[in-house]
Amino acid sequence: MAYFFIVIISILLGSHFFVYYILTILFWVTKYKLILLIIFVILALSFIKTSVLIHEVNNSFTRFFYYLSSVWLWILSNLFFTLILVSVILWITKIIHTTPNLKLLWIISIIFSISLALYWIYNANNIVVKQENIKIKNIPENWKKKKVIFLSDIHLWAIIRENFLKKIVDTINKEKPDIVLIWWDLFDWTDWSLDHLSDYLNNIKTKNWVYYINWNHETYLWLNLVDKLLKNTNIKNLKDEIISIDWVQIIWIDYIDERDSKSNIQKTLDKIKKSWFDKNTPSILLYHAPIFTEEFNNLWVNLQLSWHTHKWQIFPYWYITNLMYKQKDYWLYKNKNYNLYTSNWVWTWWPPMRIGNNPEIVVLKFN
Repeated sequence: MAYFFIVIISILLGSHFFVYYILTILFWVTKYKLILLIIFVILALSFIKTSVLIHEVNNSFTRFFYYLSSVWLWILSNLFFTLILVSVILWITKIIHTTPNLKLLWIISIIFSISLALYWIYNANNIVVKQENIKIKNIPENWKKKKVIFLSDIHLWAIIRENFLKKIVDTINKEKPDIVLIWWDLFDWTDWSLDHLSDYLNNIKTKNWVYYINWNHETYLWLNLVDKLLKNTNIKNLKDEIISIDWVQIIWIDYIDERDSKSNIQKTLDKIKKSWFDKNTPSILLYHAPIFTEEFNNLWVNLQLSWHTHKWQIFPYWYITNLMYKQKDYWLYKNKNYNLYTSNWVWTWWPPMRIGNNPEIVVLKFN
């Protein structure tokens, strides 16, 4: 854990120093150089400081500063790439012997970086309802008429709170679904009471059931708090089990520690095989990350539903998740009778921003 914090602090200080250095070189900031350096050091450490503070004191004041520090990091990211572009422009103008207006470039860089960040914040609040048709072998006729909604990674905590949850519930109810699948990372670490959220969750209207399963962010919160909340709702909380809904097997796999996931997943699959799992009956597997596709394919799973990747939320960083998950970080992957669908999730993690993609609630129809 100590190495993790050292790496994070090094990245924060390094990126801030790079932007500070480029600003002083490009725009000849000499008079206030020391003051600017102190400001950038404070900004570099602000996210760490506010993250620690909000766990000690979670109120409107600390949430506001945590929000600002999160937004600032992505304004810095914008500045980082903008200043690289400005450096290239200056290099080109030097070759063609022209003198650019440095003051104008500076103003444009700042306005562009802040405007882009504001757009990202706006875009993160625009929930998109996405319709997907999935082909599953031998799917029963009554499932062809079902409307199934699945969503994940809402991350209720400091930034995302009751208002956004209400917006999600209202969006779900407009679709009039048969089944709602809420899995993983509904909550994040927090010290605020969850009891009042049961009213929002109980307002989800379906023809059948609402199902839920825990993942890693619930473990940061303590699972007993989540279990206590869900007992006061109409949601069925499932853990490593199979349920049958109108002759379709729904397989739920709970959180598996990443440090020992290979051996643990095999134990879980062996347990599933010994249960009443039938490879000839259509099956839908809920597993948070789009991994173990070969193992799940060998289990005769017809459809795996996953989230977790976030598609990194912000361009161009989503290329990282694309490489990490071998082009399975988003959309639909097929291998004979096996399908993997990875969605873009509903909210964001700590930066309240999105660019190049939208928060999604996915409506599944089967044929």
